[in-house]
Amino acid sequence: MRLFVDSPVFLYALGRQTPHTTGSKTLLQRATEGRVELHTGAECIQEIVYHRRRTEAPSRAVAQVQAIRDLCTVHALADVPLHRGLPRVPAHGARGPGAP
Repeated sequence: MRLFVDSPVFLYALGRQTPHTTGSKTLLQRATEGRVELHTGAECIQEIVYHRRRTEAPSRAVAQVQAIRDLCTVHALADVPLHRGLPRVPAHGARGPGAP
Protein backbone atom coordinates (compact mmCIF):
# COMPACT_ATOMS: atom_id res chain seq x y z
CA MET A 1 0.00 0.00 0.00
CA ARG A 2 1.24 3.51 -0.85
CA LEU A 3 0.13 6.58 1.07
CA PHE A 4 0.87 10.27 0.62
CA VAL A 5 0.99 11.78 4.10
CA ASP A 6 1.14 15.34 5.38
CA SER A 7 2.89 16.87 8.36
CA PRO A 8 0.23 16.18 11.04
CA VAL A 9 0.91 12.44 10.82
CA PHE A 10 4.56 12.97 11.73
CA LEU A 11 3.91 15.74 14.24
CA TYR A 12 1.30 13.66 16.10
CA ALA A 13 3.79 10.80 16.31
CA LEU A 14 6.54 13.09 17.64
CA GLY A 15 4.51 15.33 19.93
CA ARG A 16 2.38 15.15 23.04
CA GLN A 17 -0.19 12.40 23.45
CA THR A 18 -3.37 13.17 21.51
CA PRO A 19 -6.19 11.02 20.17
CA HIS A 20 -4.17 10.75 16.91
CA THR A 21 -0.79 9.81 18.39
CA THR A 22 -1.28 6.05 18.51
CA GLY A 23 -2.57 5.81 14.94
CA SER A 24 0.26 7.99 13.64
CA LYS A 25 2.91 5.94 15.44
CA THR A 26 1.34 2.72 14.18
CA LEU A 27 1.45 3.97 10.57
CA LEU A 28 5.11 4.98 10.88
CA GLN A 29 5.97 1.62 12.46
CA ARG A 30 4.30 -0.18 9.55
CA ALA A 31 6.34 1.93 7.14
CA THR A 32 9.51 1.03 9.04
CA GLU A 33 8.58 -2.65 8.70
CA GLY A 34 8.00 -2.22 4.95
CA ARG A 35 4.27 -2.91 5.22
CA VAL A 36 3.31 0.48 3.81
CA GLU A 37 5.17 2.88 1.48
CA LEU A 38 4.99 6.51 2.57
CA HIS A 39 5.29 9.52 0.29
CA THR A 40 5.27 13.19 1.25
CA GLY A 41 6.09 16.57 -0.20
CA ALA A 42 9.17 18.66 0.43
CA GLU A 43 6.86 21.39 1.72
CA CYS A 44 5.74 18.97 4.43
CA ILE A 45 9.35 18.33 5.40
CA GLN A 46 9.99 22.07 5.61
CA GLU A 47 6.95 22.48 7.86
CA ILE A 48 8.24 19.75 10.16
CA VAL A 49 11.70 21.41 10.29
CA TYR A 50 10.04 24.68 11.29
CA HIS A 51 7.88 23.08 13.96
CA ARG A 52 10.47 20.73 15.46
CA ARG A 53 13.13 23.46 15.54
CA ARG A 54 10.79 25.54 17.69
CA THR A 55 10.08 22.67 20.09
CA GLU A 56 13.34 20.67 20.17
CA ALA A 57 17.08 21.20 20.42
CA PRO A 58 18.52 21.77 16.94
CA SER A 59 20.39 18.47 16.73
CA ARG A 60 17.32 16.51 17.85
CA ALA A 61 15.10 18.37 15.38
CA VAL A 62 17.51 17.59 12.53
CA ALA A 63 17.70 13.91 13.55
CA GLN A 64 13.89 13.64 13.61
CA VAL A 65 13.55 15.24 10.19
CA GLN A 66 16.31 13.06 8.73
CA ALA A 67 14.51 9.97 10.06
CA ILE A 68 11.30 11.09 8.37
CA ARG A 69 13.13 11.75 5.10
CA ASP A 70 14.70 8.29 5.29
CA LEU A 71 11.28 6.72 5.83
CA CYS A 72 9.49 8.46 2.94
CA THR A 73 9.82 9.23 -0.71
CA VAL A 74 9.94 13.04 -0.77
CA HIS A 75 8.45 14.71 -3.85
CA ALA A 76 9.15 18.17 -5.34
CA LEU A 77 9.40 21.22 -4.49
CA ALA A 78 12.88 19.97 -4.99
CA ASP A 79 14.48 18.13 -2.16
CA VAL A 80 17.95 19.44 -3.12
CA PRO A 81 17.58 22.86 -1.39
CA LEU A 82 16.31 21.13 1.75
CA HIS A 83 19.14 18.60 1.61
CA ARG A 84 21.66 21.44 1.42
CA GLY A 85 19.93 23.61 4.02
CA LEU A 86 19.11 21.06 6.72
CA PRO A 87 22.70 20.77 7.99
CA ARG A 88 22.65 24.55 8.59
CA VAL A 89 19.68 24.42 10.98
CA PRO A 90 21.71 23.68 14.15
CA ALA A 91 23.91 26.74 13.66
CA HIS A 92 21.40 29.17 12.14
CA GLY A 93 17.94 27.97 13.16
CA ALA A 94 14.88 27.56 11.01
CA ARG A 95 12.55 30.51 10.90
CA GLY A 96 9.36 31.19 9.10
CA PRO A 97 6.48 33.66 9.12
CA GLY A 98 5.34 34.37 12.65
CA ALA A 99 8.39 32.83 14.32
CA PRO A 100 9.36 34.51 17.59
